[in-house]
Amino acid sequence: MNFEKEISSEMLYDIAKNTNLLEQYLQENSNRNSHLNLTMILDSLGFITEYLYTKKPICFINKFINKEELLTHFNEFGQMAIQQCYIAQSWKDIEKFINDVIINGNDYMKPQREEFFNKYLNVNKGCVGKYIVDYIKSKLRIE
Repeated sequence: MNFEKEISSEMLYDIAKNTNLLEQYLQENSNRNSHLNLTMILDSLGFITEYLYTKKPICFINKFINKEELLTHFNEFGQMAIQQCYIAQSWKDIEKFINDVIINGNDYMKPQREEFFNKYLNVNKGCVGKYIVDYIKSKLRIE
């Protein structure tokens, strides 16, 4: 699916026109719905792993023919990371993601993302400074 061909000037106008309403909604509901604070909808391969550190939902817009073709654009780790994302092939999929996951909080992939984070991303358990100092000391043989 080629989203560039589907985006019309009317759609862009509607998005721009409603941005303030969306921001107002998110601000008013941020305390009640903490899952609204952070999410990412993207079509770029570059931010997926970095954003997984937030443990928040990601919706990846698949511009390729199917998921199998999408996976060919990743190395082994990237293929595991993309499995933590909701995949959208159409505007309807994006709308479903926003309604189900963001607004209604039905983030069924959350446990899977947290497991991925703990297994592959949380390697220093929040003590990266101590880890770096200990590593330097061990290389310099300082106690």
